[in-house]
Amino acid sequence: MSLQQMFKQATAFYQNGAWNAAEQVCREILSQLPENPDVLNLVGLIAHAKGYPQTASDYFERVLRQTPNQPPVWFNLAVSLTACNKYRQAIEAYQNVLRLNAGIKEAYNNLGGLYEKIGEPQEAFNAYRHALALDKDYIEAAVNLAVLNKDWDGLKEIFNTCKNSPLPAYYLGLEEMRRGNLYAAAHLMNEALKIDKGIAEIWFQCALIAKKMHKEKSAVKCLKRVLALEPQNVPALINMAALTSDEMLVQNALALEPNNPEAHVTYADILYAQNRKTEALEEYRKAVVLNPDMPELSNNLGLVLKDLGEYEQALDLFMNAFLKNRHIKDFAINLAETLVLLYRQNPRRALEIAQLWAHNAPENTLAKHTLDSFSRKKSDNDAAFSEEYFDTFAKYYDKAMQKIRYNIIQKIKELKIKVEGKVLDLGCGTGLAGEFLKKNGTTFTGVDISQRMLQIAASKKIYEKLIKDDLQHFLYCNKTPYDLIIALDVLDYTDSIADVFNAANKTPFLFSIENARPDVDEFSITPTGRYQHNPAYIRGLLIKNGYAHIKAYGLILRTEHGEPVHGTLFEAR
Repeated sequence: MSLQQMFKQATAFYQNGAWNAAEQVCREILSQLPENPDVLNLVGLIAHAKGYPQTASDYFERVLRQTPNQPPVWFNLAVSLTACNKYRQAIEAYQNVLRLNAGIKEAYNNLGGLYEKIGEPQEAFNAYRHALALDKDYIEAAVNLAVLNKDWDGLKEIFNTCKNSPLPAYYLGLEEMRRGNLYAAAHLMNEALKIDKGIAEIWFQCALIAKKMHKEKSAVKCLKRVLALEPQNVPALINMAALTSDEMLVQNALALEPNNPEAHVTYADILYAQNRKTEALEEYRKAVVLNPDMPELSNNLGLVLKDLGEYEQALDLFMNAFLKNRHIKDFAINLAETLVLLYRQNPRRALEIAQLWAHNAPENTLAKHTLDSFSRKKSDNDAAFSEEYFDTFAKYYDKAMQKIRYNIIQKIKELKIKVEGKVLDLGCGTGLAGEFLKKNGTTFTGVDISQRMLQIAASKKIYEKLIKDDLQHFLYCNKTPYDLIIALDVLDYTDSIADVFNAANKTPFLFSIENARPDVDEFSITPTGRYQHNPAYIRGLLIKNGYAHIKAYGLILRTEHGEPVHGTLFEAR
């Protein structure tokens, strides 16, 4: 076979996607003609197709050193340089294309995209206009110009009239994502895929939408399509690793981009979930070094240090995250919880940090409540604290209850206490009581101050009715008779327990309290902000409010930082 025939064969292999076979034939030719420009250009194209844009750039530059007046090779170089994020050099390459041939509309269009990336919108506008001057029906340039100008009505018009390009639907989908309209975004991305299923970026956006909609299986399917098209797509590798906890995928991403902070964070998250905290700590630290201004990284690093008992270091990181973004409530929750842990070791230092936090964020409910709790002072924002705390905590609640060995429901079952008829579940949370205590013929109404807790409870389809309200306010306003009221691990969040018993109006009541120290006559406030009650005081209140038959069962409510929390389960009728 002649060298010319071999080159034709290599080209055919490349065009059919048989890149390794094409490369092998090219290597054979280069062994005889090491500087053949056509073969070097083809090897560059193969390298780019296989996901090695820097290698591709090197080959294109070898060609251009021999034959500098080839617009297609300059164009190929520009594409590879763009993939390497070398935008200025890519712009220069496209300018060389147009210097040699000013009629290549694709070069103008791609130039526009590069100018957008480097923050030069006027140059981008001019480039897109040049492309459209060469071809007024050039959809890609028309779409890019509309997106640059934020002309969404114009883009919708293109979408409605042009049915052979996925780009209008794709960019409209991105805008709907930005606005938070995930269902509309998903619909538009699917419209784009109907036109072309071979664009990895569209599949990737579909994966991100599915992930935001908590459709993890759909997200994984979309990411598999991305990686089938582009095996070395780093964002896809990272997201797939995050969804599947696959270490190998994130290691592959780091091999391709060692300084990618998101890859280090994902790797750290996987290690942390496996309780490999020292390794996770190292990965989080690498991510913080690479991106010190990202508050989420400080927060994640703080979580590991908190678990390792380095509370002051963790608090520094949580405070840093909080001050950079006060709207992410997880940061405040982590601050509050870690302050409580430090308080057990060093009350004075914990109080100092709590005072600093409350001073810097006087509007923050958790900061004020934490400081009041450390001062053993009744807070005037108990209800607001409970609502904010449990709204934030809702997504972790069920797993957290398993972790702390939440024992109240099991105790009710062991004692064979009857929970039947029309049951009012005060502070129902995510519906754990209804989930495990409801029987045929029993109806449950749930009341909780946290809307997010109620949303999770609703998804379990257990409760006949769910109501967002403060439990005391609901009881005073309620006109519906119930056969039983339950309040499990709820009354620890109120100091007005006497008012609750009064508002219950002698309805049979099953509830738990956290026991106070023996020297506490009525109740005390803990550093966590919860209330502990003296069981004898509770019994006296029940009698005063008309309950004649009272049973009390001592139990361990849960474990907290490895220590048992003692409480009492009351059955009052």
